[in-house]
Amino acid sequence: MLMWGLCSAATAFVTDATSFVAVRFLLGVAEAGYFPGVAWFMTRWFPARHRGRAMGIFYACGAAAGVLGGPLSGNLLLLDGWHGLAGWQWVFLIEGIPALMLAIACPIILRDRVADAHFLTTEERSWLEARLEHENRQSVTQTLTLMQALATPMLVMLILGYLFIGFGVYSKNFFLPLMIKGMGFNDQTVGYLSALPNAAGCLGMILLSRSSDRTGERVWHVVGPCLIASFGLLLVSVTLGHYPIVALVAYCVAGFGISSSLPTFWNLPTAFLGPVAAAGGIAIINSVGNISGYAAPQMVGIVRDYTGSYEVPMLVASLFMLAAALCIMAAPRMAERMASRQPA
Repeated sequence: MLMWGLCSAATAFVTDATSFVAVRFLLGVAEAGYFPGVAWFMTRWFPARHRGRAMGIFYACGAAAGVLGGPLSGNLLLLDGWHGLAGWQWVFLIEGIPALMLAIACPIILRDRVADAHFLTTEERSWLEARLEHENRQSVTQTLTLMQALATPMLVMLILGYLFIGFGVYSKNFFLPLMIKGMGFNDQTVGYLSALPNAAGCLGMILLSRSSDRTGERVWHVVGPCLIASFGLLLVSVTLGHYPIVALVAYCVAGFGISSSLPTFWNLPTAFLGPVAAAGGIAIINSVGNISGYAAPQMVGIVRDYTGSYEVPMLVASLFMLAAALCIMAAPRMAERMASRQPA
């Protein structure tokens, strides 16, 4: 978080393409280390039945940042020229501060282990530790090492599923302000309108993660949102150039689906992999999935330049979300086959 905040604020002082790429590279390094740590940290504190809601809240806060960040960034652009800095520079400087403040607070607040949680009673600590240890021994696949897990089709399907979800995320998020601006709105209005899909995503994260924890079902709580997102992006591709209001509603549908799929997704690798393989598995899934952060904008930009519009790129993004749904559906079946081949 400390590196993330510093790199974000440092973006305000880039002067050319080289310095911009260098800062963005370091920002990616910070993100690559941060997220798997959070996902693994959740497995150390929340039993499986409660983990979906916890991840939902975590992701919802990220979506809430998008809800607040759009209007905030639009208004910070009005500071253009203040103290000799451009408006976009103030955006990076001010929005990098919260991560720095939180990085200072976390070592004081967080604890690595349940045994160190003095805010819990002795009975609560004992119960939670026993519950987590019991879950770690439930599945045959929990005994896999990281290298064994990497060789399984199950983990390959999860990696591909997350990679394809990432294409949906970045295809929409990176170009949403430009697509809305292309409808004829000014910068401030774009900021407010771009917050709507993020608000829909925030709502979806909370509702679907709570539903998943309540029912105990995981796979279809990922597959269903992926299919919703695929439909939303398909609707965007059909209506963008002709019905802007309908396209904006379709963006909200896509945002609801894409965001809703993410919290519950991370319950799948922690359910299929044991304590030995889970941390590394999460990191590998996230690292490969982050390739979409580069590939998706490239894909959208190239196809947009070739076709002259965003309709076709959104159609391609829709197909990626459909492919993600198919991969997630296949993963548990492969896990069952692995279990059936194990000796009793």
